[in-house]
Amino acid sequence: MDICPEKIRKLRQDKGWSQQVLAQVSGLSLRTIQRAEAESSCAAETALALASSFDVTPAELQLQLPDPQASWNKPSLMQMAAASVICLLLVSWFLVLSSDDLHIFYDFNSLVYIPAFTLALTVLAFGTEGLRKSVLGLRYLFSQKVQASAASRELAFFYQRQIQFCYATALIGVVIGFLSIYNSAEALDPAIYRRAQAVNLLVLFYAMLLAELVLRPLKAKLDWSKQQL
Repeated sequence: MDICPEKIRKLRQDKGWSQQVLAQVSGLSLRTIQRAEAESSCAAETALALASSFDVTPAELQLQLPDPQASWNKPSLMQMAAASVICLLLVSWFLVLSSDDLHIFYDFNSLVYIPAFTLALTVLAFGTEGLRKSVLGLRYLFSQKVQASAASRELAFFYQRQIQFCYATALIGVVIGFLSIYNSAEALDPAIYRRAQAVNLLVLFYAMLLAELVLRPLKAKLDWSKQQL
């Protein structure tokens, strides 16, 4: 049964009980109490014993994470916006230095494929609720600080997996691209071959932009909040 460790800890502290006292009141072992306050799941019998001890229903002990608490103010929003613009300008500058024709860095199909497949893998792994939380959680990239909590740790876990999903998506796309190129008679033309390879690598390029400019900084901010405890 899924439970909220922080809620159990708070209920115990509100009553002024130590873990040893709670173990005596509930009839559970001290080790069981320690696991209940450290993990997000326990046996149904344990949840019933804890609920009875706190005079609440088992449903009130279940894992219902609120949104992470973050501090927002105009200076921090301006700083984060400026940092984002600087990153985009630097990337754009390198693109301009690399080629006079910026159209070679644009491929609509790849631009849609990377986020769409990454979100699909998110739904497959965490369900629609995980997708909703990860999408809404993007706003914390522009916050000054995120308060460490179970919700922030959950978001950090989602984004860590989405970074992996991004690169897995790119790998699948690149392999499919290579197979298509090597099985195409037109690819025998050196000019067409080079163009096809360049377009194929855009899949990896877009995945890197999403993972390293959005998801990884956001995960780092959520992880950093844990270090401030």
